[in-house]
Amino acid sequence: KKFILFFDQFEELFSYPPAQILAFKQQLAEALYTAVPEAVAEAVLSPAQEKALNEPFELKVVFSIRADRMSQLKTLEDYLPNLLRHGYPLDALDEQQARAAIVEPAALTTLPGEPAFATPRFAYTPEALDAILQALRDEASGRYAASALQIVCRHVERHILPGLPAGPGPGPATVTAGDLGELSSIFRNF
Repeated sequence: KKFILFFDQFEELFSYPPAQILAFKQQLAEALYTAVPEAVAEAVLSPAQEKALNEPFELKVVFSIRADRMSQLKTLEDYLPNLLRHGYPLDALDEQQARAAIVEPAALTTLPGEPAFATPRFAYTPEALDAILQALRDEASGRYAASALQIVCRHVERHILPGLPAGPGPGPATVTAGDLGELSSIFRNF
């Protein structure tokens, strides 16, 4: 009954042709602001489908977008007038927050009955974690950009973790500093 749509790197929408952006605006507005979308209302439905269709649900949308592209959201306001109603800037993280942002998602496990994560639980050695933090630390502020952390962690999950042996016993696989290689190449490849 409750749905949240997450759009990460939403600025990519503005690289699409205008007709596709218009279709996106129209479809999202219809999902947010109408009880029954027009295409569904005109469809032939079974009694069970009609009943389910008439049950209320809650839909929220979260957009993650670079600060320098925020102004482009104005082009969506003709169909999505409340788009900029709530905003939250994601500031750079301090070291403790950055460590948590790297380590905690990797350690998550699913609860019984929930679908499994696409990536199994894993860990970082202290040296690997230090290497990541040293490479990503902004020298001027001493802080860490969340987007840079995301790029490195995504690289670890997609390219390094699949090649690692499982951890001993029930323990998770562990990423070492040697597994990371040259961190600057991750950004070049990204």
